[in-house]
Amino acid sequence: VGQACGKPYSLEGAVHGVLEVEQLLTTGGGWQDQVGGLYPGFKLCQSQATLPLSVTTEVLPVFPYVLTNLESHIVLVYTGMARLAKTLLQDVLRRWHLRVPSVVATIEKLQETAQAQREAVISGDIAMVGALLSDYWEQKKAMAPGTEPPLVKRLMDAVRNECYGMS
Repeated sequence: VGQACGKPYSLEGAVHGVLEVEQLLTTGGGWQDQVGGLYPGFKLCQSQATLPLSVTTEVLPVFPYVLTNLESHIVLVYTGMARLAKTLLQDVLRRWHLRVPSVVATIEKLQETAQAQREAVISGDIAMVGALLSDYWEQKKAMAPGTEPPLVKRLMDAVRNECYGMS
């Protein structure tokens, strides 16, 4: 769209532009989807707790053999279940703003897990990548109870013993 209007965007500009459109549409969307779609490979994305939101993205330096090994162990399951994150996100942000201790502690754990995951991905430690992915999912569920539909829980429970981790 930017190029069609004569305003080419950088990747960072596109991330922030989509975020702005989502906010105008009141979908309550964040920035993780556009970062995931625009930047290649594995990445660590961060933002400070300030407005306006500024997202920084670090594309992780992963050796080709590590990438091949990681890719051979990753499975994506599409359930076809749509959800609007708006109400979940609003509740999380309200509890964060109120400085609810469990939410503050979980956000700190999410940040620590993301940093540990960065190291596991770069080093190619598949077992650790899986374990941290599971930890991250448990932390996200603690932030927003009800995010895991019963069907997804049943699917995950059915394959849990066959996986290094899941989210």
